[in-house]
Amino acid sequence: EDGVFDDRSRSTGDVVLTVAVIAFPRISNLDEYHSLCQLPGVNLLWARSPADLAGLGASDWIILPGSKATSADLAWLRAQGLDRAVTSHAARGGRVLGVCGGLQMLGEALIDPHGIDGNGPGRLRTAAFHARSIGVAASTPTTQLTSDARPDPRPS
Repeated sequence: EDGVFDDRSRSTGDVVLTVAVIAFPRISNLDEYHSLCQLPGVNLLWARSPADLAGLGASDWIILPGSKATSADLAWLRAQGLDRAVTSHAARGGRVLGVCGGLQMLGEALIDPHGIDGNGPGRLRTAAFHARSIGVAASTPTTQLTSDARPDPRPS
């Protein structure tokens, strides 16, 4: 699940999309993002400070990945000022995705009464985000990412 941390940002061709992954100190599943480096036009950025996110446009993504210690990494995110940078990006219409512990950080509250997260019992309030379901359609069904995609059976 966790490979060697490769901090290099690579892209081929003109960059049309930047995906910024927050590089938590206790990041989990980091190897899941390395394949983004192989997609033409995609720039993978490992963000550790608000300055790393400063140039993102509304079509770019910020990913809050999984964490081995969600509460501690949320505290780190706040201490760096990244919480405000992520909120600002979302307020400008930018895309934000939370995966596992990162999704928990985007919730209204992170509640861990039994200390399962490893930081002892307690309740930690987080910023309020509201998730919504979106429909995704591939405009080009023959790319590496979309070749196995199935059409959404729900009416549009």
